[in-house]
Amino acid sequence: MGPQTSYETVRSLVGVHAPDLLPDFADRWSRWPVGAVAVVIAGRLRKAAESMQNIDIAVCNQLLAAAEEIVLRDNEIANAP
Repeated sequence: MGPQTSYETVRSLVGVHAPDLLPDFADRWSRWPVGAVAVVIAGRLRKAAESMQNIDIAVCNQLLAAAEEIVLRDNEIANAP
């Protein structure tokens, strides 16, 4: 994963590693979170990645990629005309 991680993949990772934030992530229209919500979700995924670092590096990398994708999408939306 990395840039261009799919919405569904990121949503799935949020559902597993930050299920309490899933309602804020998934709006049923496949829209990426923006602003403060994006920051909170990306931060939670980064914390989950830290806790997985010594357990499963592949999952750690998936979580980091998902957090990166949320931030990238938020920046694209914020900078759109």
